[in-house]
Amino acid sequence: MPIRRKAAPGIPVTLLGAEHMSFTDLAVLKAFALPGDGKAFTDTTRAVVREFFGQYLLGKHSELIEKGAARYPLARVERTR
Repeated sequence: MPIRRKAAPGIPVTLLGAEHMSFTDLAVLKAFALPGDGKAFTDTTRAVVREFFGQYLLGKHSELIEKGAARYPLARVERTR
């Protein structure tokens, strides 16, 4: 059974171009080795983490967390409701 199924309910978020499966410093540092815009990758990672905590700890609705946002095209959000 995949790990993400054990963690349900969860919000699978894929960052296009990323190979690492967690939001760690390693992923941020690796952004600068990715083809294309490393800044966009880093900004997207920061936004996903910020919006997640804003929604679930502060109660602020987040379009990015709910369905993705045009401002962050590298983030693919998979909702399983």
